[in-house]
Amino acid sequence: PNPFNPVTTFRYGLPNEGNVSISVYNLNGKKVTDLFNDTQSMGLYSMEWNANQMAAGVYFINLEVVETDGEIHQQTQKVILLK
Repeated sequence: PNPFNPVTTFRYGLPNEGNVSISVYNLNGKKVTDLFNDTQSMGLYSMEWNANQMAAGVYFINLEVVETDGEIHQQTQKVILLK
């Protein structure tokens, strides 16, 4: 759900194996946390972010996948944390 308080879950799919990096940024573009950084095989995944220690506001969740052939895919989602 968006807005959320304080936990949100997002889903993503990988068509190929790759190194997956999921990070959260604030409105100023500063990285506030890394949620995941590891290799995953193709498939469907979900990730939960517990933002209990974060201030209310707008954040951006960035998903970056570097496939084994070097191709890079990136997606960013805006979320709103209400407290």
